[in-house]
Amino acid sequence: MEVAVKCDDPKTDKAVTAEHAGVAVRSGHAPVKVVVGTSCDISAEFVREICLLINEAYGHMRVSTSDVKNRLRMGDAGPAANRVLHLAFREGKLVGCCSSTVQPPWTERGCGHWGLLSVDPAVQGTGVASALVAAAESRLADSRCVAIQIEYEFTPGDAYSERLLAWYEGKCGFVCSSGPPRGRWCEFRKCRKQIPLQLRVKPPKARASASPIDKRSSSVTRSASVRAQVTTSAVKQPSDGLKELVARTVQALTRRCSRHSSGSEASAEFHP
Repeated sequence: MEVAVKCDDPKTDKAVTAEHAGVAVRSGHAPVKVVVGTSCDISAEFVREICLLINEAYGHMRVSTSDVKNRLRMGDAGPAANRVLHLAFREGKLVGCCSSTVQPPWTERGCGHWGLLSVDPAVQGTGVASALVAAAESRLADSRCVAIQIEYEFTPGDAYSERLLAWYEGKCGFVCSSGPPRGRWCEFRKCRKQIPLQLRVKPPKARASASPIDKRSSSVTRSASVRAQVTTSAVKQPSDGLKELVARTVQALTRRCSRHSSGSEASAEFHP
């Protein structure tokens, strides 16, 4: 049975399955519902429950109550939120959480991030982590991300580290930039993967618009056309002032020509 993941992110509000993220989900368990936390989820008891879940999963003090409150408030921005905290519930009980960030400060534009993946130890291996990853990656894909980065510490020979390596760089499909683990010491592994094309949201169809160069050319053409029309109109339909100026000029030329013609004829009479 495939575990359905309901992603209640305000931007998508659509059903997502862990299969879409390329992650196998174990059968025989109740569905997992994943929602984006907001300030509406802030209560002393629930914040303590989230802190306990995360700190137990990490095995040390990873977050404080103020950290959790701040992360929940970030979800109030809805589709405009950069970082949010995903909360996983099974049959009404909190069983896991993780964060997703559209644009972290340490990656280039278009590369999102998810982390703080924490699952109740009692339900680990039952599809909760896969459900959280599916919801986080769906949100990042809807936010126009094309790649995802994660980081984790790996210690050779440690059973927990070996399990993380197999899951992150195996089932989840991440690739570490430094290659396979080497050496006997703890290392910080930075891994990435491309978001599948079928998860990426196609941009909305927009009306065809001219490029800035086309727009400038069109503007110049329109301006030239307008000037030509004005010039033609002025020639075809001269103004009253122009008509009066032309009339006066014609009259002056006529009088000058008359005087010149009369003088020439009088002089001609005295020629031998």
